[in-house]
Amino acid sequence: MVPHVQNGDVKRTIKQSHLLGIVQAQLLFLFGHIVRMPNETNAKKILTASPGRTGGDQQDDLVVCG
Repeated sequence: MVPHVQNGDVKRTIKQSHLLGIVQAQLLFLFGHIVRMPNETNAKKILTASPGRTGGDQQDDLVVCG
């Protein structure tokens, strides 16, 4: 018979953080990286664009079809 192992037991054994904490830390890291980018960087313009924004540089709206 195979012994029953629970997720909590595995996490304690390998000393692994909860997945949510790992994802949150990575998102904060990415946010910090984006914030420090120069405003002229295409990546920052794309990631911080607001739909319907007016003024400043006029950009075409990003359309995602799915």
